[in-house]
Amino acid sequence: MFPTNFNTKDITFSEHMENMFNCILPDYLAEAMFNDQFNGHGFPSMKPDFDENGLRFDVHFLNKIGLTISILPIQALAQFVDYVTYSNYKNDQQNFEQEIADFTAFQETDFEHINATALGNMAFIYLNTENPLIKQKIKIIIITCARETARAMGILKNFKPELSIPKTDYKC
Repeated sequence: MFPTNFNTKDITFSEHMENMFNCILPDYLAEAMFNDQFNGHGFPSMKPDFDENGLRFDVHFLNKIGLTISILPIQALAQFVDYVTYSNYKNDQQNFEQEIADFTAFQETDFEHINATALGNMAFIYLNTENPLIKQKIKIIIITCARETARAMGILKNFKPELSIPKTDYKC
């Protein structure tokens, strides 16, 4: 799925994820996204509109790519938003954000129920909200998911070792 042979020993994984939230696309990811390294078929184009399933990417691609997208820049991740989240947020942003702010399950996130679209929904909200509490909750979930995905994929070894790994209340 994701190239495991890139060398990023000059930055830690935490620094990599900060770059992702600061909209910096490093060369090794840009190359992987737009050629066969990423998923064996390259990164497909996003559909201009939502399909009959409310998705912008083919469902087979979404199933195949899974949580590997969690290590992509936040703008790329937001492209995976589904129609329900996009529409609800655009039509009633204030109430939608209040529901998210009140949602306490952020502390009990179960990562086996998160998929590419769920990550896209969170990234879309992150980019569109001005609420710092919502931004922080979403950022922690995405970074935790990315770290666990990178660990499972065996790519954490490609980064400079961390002196300490930030603690979160989340578990995979």
